[in-house]
Amino acid sequence: MPDLAHLRYIVEDSIGKHMYENAVFLADKLVTMSRGAPDDVYLLTQAFMFTRQHRRALHVLRQHRLATSSPRFTYLTAKCLAECQEWDECLATLDDT
Repeated sequence: MPDLAHLRYIVEDSIGKHMYENAVFLADKLVTMSRGAPDDVYLLTQAFMFTRQHRRALHVLRQHRLATSSPRFTYLTAKCLAECQEWDECLATLDDT
């Protein structure tokens, strides 16, 4: 079984090589193995963004209660909401900061 650091490297490498579907698959495993570590959730939601799976990214952010926990998650949440044309919720997310 690969260790978490090695799996993170592979996910980041997959994103860097535009292998987004591979990154989604592996990042999902990484989040499960790390029990929802914020950095790993961020990698997964980034991969979802690259594959235009904005609602799935939102679901993961909310499921792990990270949607507005830090500026990077707030931005990602707002970006997902904007891509889904959820303008009121997007503005509310940005106003909460």
